[in-house]
Amino acid sequence: MKILKILLLTFIVVFSFARGMRQNNGGDFNVFWKAGQNLLSERPLYEPGPGEREFIYPPFAALFFTPLSIFSLNWGAFVFNLFNFFLWFLSFYLLYKIFNYYIPDPGVLKVGLALSFIFSFKLFWNNWMMVQTNSIILVFSLLGIYYFLRKRENWAIFYFALGTSIKIIPIFFFFWVIIRGTRWALLKSVFWGVLFILLPMMFGGFEKGFSELQYFYQYYVAPFLEDGTANLSYANQSLSSFIYKVFTSLHHKGHMAFTWWDLGLENAGLLKKWSAIAVFGLFLLGLGLSRRKFKEPNILEPALVFLTAHLLSGSTWKAHLVSLAFVYMALFSLYAQSKKGTFLYYYRWVLYIFIGLLTFTGKSIVGHVGQLYIGGWGFWTILMLALLFFFIFSLKEKKRVIQ
Repeated sequence: MKILKILLLTFIVVFSFARGMRQNNGGDFNVFWKAGQNLLSERPLYEPGPGEREFIYPPFAALFFTPLSIFSLNWGAFVFNLFNFFLWFLSFYLLYKIFNYYIPDPGVLKVGLALSFIFSFKLFWNNWMMVQTNSIILVFSLLGIYYFLRKRENWAIFYFALGTSIKIIPIFFFFWVIIRGTRWALLKSVFWGVLFILLPMMFGGFEKGFSELQYFYQYYVAPFLEDGTANLSYANQSLSSFIYKVFTSLHHKGHMAFTWWDLGLENAGLLKKWSAIAVFGLFLLGLGLSRRKFKEPNILEPALVFLTAHLLSGSTWKAHLVSLAFVYMALFSLYAQSKKGTFLYYYRWVLYIFIGLLTFTGKSIVGHVGQLYIGGWGFWTILMLALLFFFIFSLKEKKRVIQ
């Protein structure tokens, strides 16, 4: 066992070093590293240099990553990827802490963790390869879930606000907190939100800070809210991207078209709008149904949050889907929910097979073109929609395993 630990540690260090030394100013990590430097030196956050990717995140994200600015780009990436591996271990420790209360059988809990580990490994691997930041958002979300389920609302809101201030996707957790929390939940959420908005303004002053906040909203938030624009890359698994890829002739530059049926841009836009409303309505329906049936919050509710956030986001890359580790655990925790021969029983097994196929079907098996079609036809989007429906149906069953 000791030898295995040494080998694992050696692999983590060597792998992190190799990925770190390969980073350049056109990579994902450079976006956060450079933003931290720009904030400290009071340079504009949203003006990328030649060959650099845009910084498309809230200003607080730049403040959060300022400690990396003490390193060079490559050494900062090395250190950060080491941190990413630590967050991976921490994520599954938090999953254990969260689900330990809801799954009384230790054997079943261990099997659930093992399956979640296996099925989500591919998604974490994507983060390590790209030196991405999604594990941070997952850990903050899991901490928020843990404290909220333990009735420690103040800490829960703090962690949800912290995650949302780095990447806006966790903002959906505040619907859960407000619906399930105390009468003061909304006020507390506003307090932490405003605080995290103001903190970056200590660097460069309020005038510069408000200008950058306005720029972030105008160019990165408003366009999606107003017309539902979406990146049409085969890798984007958001609902809007899926609809525009399969129901129009539009396609990403350099990629093939993935059209099922060309409805035209206007009709596809309407379909996207009403589909988004339907998903959000299902999300609220699920939370409302759960609140009516269960006195206390349960583990299916944050699973609904994760799925809704990914579906309604403008961009949902595979690296973002590390949160499916929680969703898979919630799915496996329902082992006692559906009796053999029932609709939910067969539905659950279809989901297991679907997850297995997506996990173990890679480029080496289906080839490059097959991989493009898996992404372009939105198989991960379809999986998330199927999981969303499954959890809502499951809320009809009142079992100890989810209370």
